[in-house]
Amino acid sequence: MNCFSLIYRWVCGKQQQRALTNHPLKQQQRALTNHPLKQQQRALTNHPLKQQQRALTNHPLKQQQRALTNHPLKQQQRALTNHPLKQQQRALTNHPLKQQQRALTNHPLKQQQRALTNHPLKQQQRALTNHPLKQQQRALTNHPLKQQQRALTNHPLKQQQRALTNHPLKQQQRALTNHPLKQQQRALTNHPLKQQQRALTNHPLKQQQRALTNHPLKQQQRALTNHPLKQQQRALTNHPLKQQQRALTNHPLKQQQRALTNHPLKQQQRALTNHPLKQQQRALTNHPLKQQQRALTNHPLKQQQL
Repeated sequence: MNCFSLIYRWVCGKQQQRALTNHPLKQQQRALTNHPLKQQQRALTNHPLKQQQRALTNHPLKQQQRALTNHPLKQQQRALTNHPLKQQQRALTNHPLKQQQRALTNHPLKQQQRALTNHPLKQQQRALTNHPLKQQQRALTNHPLKQQQRALTNHPLKQQQRALTNHPLKQQQRALTNHPLKQQQRALTNHPLKQQQRALTNHPLKQQQRALTNHPLKQQQRALTNHPLKQQQRALTNHPLKQQQRALTNHPLKQQQRALTNHPLKQQQRALTNHPLKQQQRALTNHPLKQQQRALTNHPLKQQQL
């Protein structure tokens, strides 16, 4: 009997459990559990930011905050919340006009507005607006010098300048600046070879060369080069007779004569001619007594005697 009693109680318990499982409220609870919004809520619960929030909940500082919540002064504050005047305030909160205000707050358009306000991009925009650099920028915008700059920007002369900038002729000039040929010219200007040429032009040696070119003595030399007498000399250099003389100088026989003059044996002969003994011999030959002896030798009477 005890065994059947236990089985009966187990079957009854199972039936009650199934009846509870199939109860409309339980079915609504399951439907609510499987509702897309509930799934979104679970996804939100498991979101890394939510996990960080739970970790923050267990943080020592958060525990200190809860301890502060249970503090006697905090309990007094809650007692004040339950005060009759506070209840009147809550009654005012439940007033029809207040309910209309809340209905307006919960309106889909208002919710969309709040969703837009809480959007990550909007939060980034607010974070950017409150960024120290943005605050410095606003402070700079309101700075007296910046106000003077804006006043200068709106000055009639500045407006005329902008009108001149937007003038058709100025636009044509910009179009010419952006022309493909002009761009090619700029590309050529920035070409490595062109940069090397500019580096060479700006080289200290090249600057010294330009300084030398502009030196007063160099200018005098150029003035001398362009002098009428110098021009006559160049004209004489290009004269047919002068050209014939150069042709004669460059003639093969003349070149052979120069080659013979520069021949090692000829150089030895000249070295022998310039030798000190040879110079002494020439000095002896040109001596007055030697000249008298030659004159006596060549005398007609001496020749007759011979």
